[in-house]
Amino acid sequence: DQLALYGVPPVGLEDKPGYEHRHATQGDMEANCLCRYLSADGLTLMDEPQNIWRMPTTDELVRSLVWRGENAGCIWDGKSGTAHCDKRPNKDTPLWAPDEEPIYYWSADEYSEDKAYYVSYNGHIGFQPKSWGNPRHGYRCVREP
Repeated sequence: DQLALYGVPPVGLEDKPGYEHRHATQGDMEANCLCRYLSADGLTLMDEPQNIWRMPTTDELVRSLVWRGENAGCIWDGKSGTAHCDKRPNKDTPLWAPDEEPIYYWSADEYSEDKAYYVSYNGHIGFQPKSWGNPRHGYRCVREP
């Protein structure tokens, strides 16, 4: 919810009036996501949307999984809880930071009105409540080359 509602006034990660008893929608993620506020170099959050960065989809995260620095050849059928991979992915760069806590990345996709998808470094795809927080869940912003 906080990532998807970042651009809703007041801009930032504070509580959002009108969202006390409901969750962010897929449309909120597309229109107001924190990633949209990143500067071109990805280092600074700006006051206005820059529309350079975005949250990756579940499919994009799955297809980016790696094994020993090489693409693991993973695909997802859009339904099951595990990606089919040529090689079992691991927590390796460039997608993951092996020295950091997150082992799951939130995706831009919602599973339901109150749940969103996440992808694990090892190819597991799951969903959690949108309001759920955990240091082991992180996010990455992406942009077109």
